[in-house]
Amino acid sequence: MASQLEPIAFEIHVPSFALMLRFASVPAAVDAQAHAAEMMLGAAKLFEGDAERAFWSQHNERVWTGAGAIVRASWLPANVAAAIGELKACAATSGVIGIEMLGRAAVGSGLVRIEGEAKAQARAIEQLRRSAAFGNVVLRRGSTELKSLIDVWNGSAERQPLFASLKRAFDPQGILSPGRGPV
Repeated sequence: MASQLEPIAFEIHVPSFALMLRFASVPAAVDAQAHAAEMMLGAAKLFEGDAERAFWSQHNERVWTGAGAIVRASWLPANVAAAIGELKACAATSGVIGIEMLGRAAVGSGLVRIEGEAKAQARAIEQLRRSAAFGNVVLRRGSTELKSLIDVWNGSAERQPLFASLKRAFDPQGILSPGRGPV
């Protein structure tokens, strides 16, 4: 993140710990950026044309194709290493079968797929929510049983006044999705 590289995408995958960069500009600039990234990172796979489009399409769909619950998680970009460490610890201690994350490293946001029984998934989600590495963890996809075990929105008490004021500002009559969401 501290380099002179200017990727349009800077993504990570856990547990493979793959780093994916995407560059866009005139061909000479893209080649120079890709070469600089390869020199900095060592081994690299380069994709162009249809292969590159297919790679990014598969990458974006990867987390959704597997079984398990999916949460959206956020972290401070400077804390990406701590977030990855917390995912590893969570996978080892929560009783889940596996954890996979696709994240935007420089933005500090990603999707985490958690495989296992609903009670183990709930333990993993609560562990991520208690972690100092993550700022927000919201369930995006989960079984009915999992939804009965946890708060889908992670509506902690200190956030409720903010959510309520936003809801009143954008929906003063309370007609949009009454009873749904964190408010």
